[in-house]
Amino acid sequence: MPDPRPQPHQDQDLHSRNADLLQRFHSSADHRLRNRLVELNLPLVRQVAGRVSASTRLPLEDLVQLGCLGLIRAIEAFDPSRPTALSSFAVPYVHGSFSMQRVYPCPCWPSLTAVSPVLNRLLAVSA
Repeated sequence: MPDPRPQPHQDQDLHSRNADLLQRFHSSADHRLRNRLVELNLPLVRQVAGRVSASTRLPLEDLVQLGCLGLIRAIEAFDPSRPTALSSFAVPYVHGSFSMQRVYPCPCWPSLTAVSPVLNRLLAVSA
């Protein structure tokens, strides 16, 4: 069975694509570039959500959507002039999005899956 983890050359390719898209996004604020960055980095969100899913009652799908919101915040806050990889910068934001749900749970909220068609489209495209 092949190893599902990205190989070093794939990581480097993703890093350079992220750097290019981040530079372009921060100079233009084009939401399509931001959405492309979310699509490219969705495996990171899924990985972090998978690790957290064992310690929460939220469904994995909801954790992924919360994680995407954290990723979007990270992309918007990222400073492309600093020598930091987006993945390193984004993980605390992704974890923070899970923490906010734990700190401010709202039992009246329906599943995030039902109320987030944009994230559902992003998830469907990259699945």
